[in-house]
Amino acid sequence: MNDMDQCPQTEYQEAVDAIGCSEAQRETDSDGDGVFDPVDLCPLTVETEVDANGCSTAQLDSDDDGVSDADDACPSTPAGFPVDVTGCTDETALEQDLDGDGYKGTYTYSVNATSGLRENQTGDAFPTDATQWFDQDGDGYGDNIDGQNADDCPIENGTSFIDFLGCIDDGDGYRDLFEPTGLAGNPTQWEDYDRDGYGDNASGTYPDLCPETEPGYKTAVDENGCDPTQSDADNDGVVDYDDNCPNEPAGENGYDDGCPIASASDDETSSGLFGLSPNTAALAGAGALIGVVVLLVVIRRLVRSDEFDYDDDDDDDWDDDDDNYGSSSSSFPSTRASPQQSKPRPSPAPTGGPKGRGPAGRGPGKPSGGPPGRGPTSGPPQSKAPSGPPRNRPGPSKVSAAKVASKVAVEETPEEDGSAKVRKARIKIDLSIFEDWQADDRESAADWVRSAIDDQEQERSILMQLQETGWSAPQSRAIYDLGRSR
Repeated sequence: MNDMDQCPQTEYQEAVDAIGCSEAQRETDSDGDGVFDPVDLCPLTVETEVDANGCSTAQLDSDDDGVSDADDACPSTPAGFPVDVTGCTDETALEQDLDGDGYKGTYTYSVNATSGLRENQTGDAFPTDATQWFDQDGDGYGDNIDGQNADDCPIENGTSFIDFLGCIDDGDGYRDLFEPTGLAGNPTQWEDYDRDGYGDNASGTYPDLCPETEPGYKTAVDENGCDPTQSDADNDGVVDYDDNCPNEPAGENGYDDGCPIASASDDETSSGLFGLSPNTAALAGAGALIGVVVLLVVIRRLVRSDEFDYDDDDDDDWDDDDDNYGSSSSSFPSTRASPQQSKPRPSPAPTGGPKGRGPAGRGPGKPSGGPPGRGPTSGPPQSKAPSGPPRNRPGPSKVSAAKVASKVAVEETPEEDGSAKVRKARIKIDLSIFEDWQADDRESAADWVRSAIDDQEQERSILMQLQETGWSAPQSRAIYDLGRSR
C-alpha cells in the first residue's frame, strides 16, 4: 500500500524490504544529513545539525503551536493555548471564550496559606477544553469530575497518570495509596503479584525473582523474593527446602539431599547408605531403632495379657470333659453355699449353717497382722447329683500365700481311670491380685470350688456365687482356676 511505502519511487520489479525500499534506497541520503531517506522525517534539511530523525531545530515544533522550535520563544506552551508570532501565549486572545464553556479571560487565583490550594479562581485554566476550567490543586488536571482528564484527587497536587490522574505518586505513574505494601516511594516498582514485598519489575530495584510465591510462604522469602521451596542458595539443583546442606553444593556426584560426598582420609570418596548422606542415614537409623523398640513393647504386652496356655494336643480332651459336665449338670439347679471373702475389717467368726458340701461351718485361719477371715457361708442343702463313674482325684494341695511371684503356674494331671479321660493343662494364675491376709480365705474358697466342680456345678454358677460373697471378678476367676487344678 502506498501510504506505508517509504520509498514510492522504487523501480518496477525491483526487490524491496518491508517498508518498500530497495537495498540502494535504504542507503541513500538525499539531503546529506547522515540519516538515510527511508527513516529521515525531514528529507530536505539544509543544515547538518539534526536529531535522530534527520530534523533540525528549524524543522521541529515541540509544543505543536505552529511555530518552529528555531523561532519559538516559548517552546513549551500548553497544547491548545493561543500563541502570538513568537510562540508565546496570546493574552489578548484569552479574553474570548475560545472553547465555549462559559469561562474566558486570564486564569487568576489566590493560594490558601494552610491547605496550599487555589482559591478565588477566575478566567479559564483550560481555554481550549470545553469540559474543564478550574484546577484548585494546580497539578494540570481539571476539577470537573465529568470532564476530560478529570482530577481523581482534586485536592492533591499529584503526578499519577496511569491508574489514577493527579494523585500522589512516587514517579512511576501509579497512585502510591494503592501500590502494594513496601512499594510506595519506589519509582521503579509498582506491581507485586504475590504480595511478598518485592516488586515484579525485573529492571527495577529489589526485583522479585520468584513473582509467584504461594501465599503460605510469602512471609518466609529471602532478599530475592523466593521462599525455601523456590530458592537454591548453593545452585546445586536442590531447592533449599529439601537441601540438607543449603550452603554446600552437592557437586556432580553428590547426594540427592543436596550434600556433597565427603572425602575420606585416603582421598577416596565415602559412600552413604542407600545413596543417602551420613546425616540423613543417621536420622533414618534412629527412626528405625525407635520403631523396633515400640514393636517389642507391643509384643511384650500382648504376651503378658495371655492368661492361659493350654496344650494344643489336649484341646479335644477338654472339650469332651466339658460336654460331659454340662450334660450331667444342666438338669440340677445349684443351691451350693457360696464362699465368702474376708474383708479388711474385723468381723465375727462364721457360725455353722445347714449341712452342705461347701466348707461351711469351718472358718479359715486368721493370718498374722490381718483381719479375721470369713469362710464361705453355707447355703441351703443341695440335692446330690446322680451317681456316675467314680472319679479319683488327689487331695488338694495348698498354694503358698506369700507373694513370691505375680503369676503361679499350676500343672494338673488327674490319674487315669477306666472310664475317665486323662486331662492335663498348664494354668497360669496371678496371685498378686490378693492381699496377704486373704490367703486362707482364698484356699478355703478354692477347696469349695473343687467340691462344686465334682458335683458338676456349672462354671458360671460357681463364679457368680464367688462374686456374691465379695470376691472381685478377677479374684473369682483365679480362685476357680486354683480349685479346678486340684
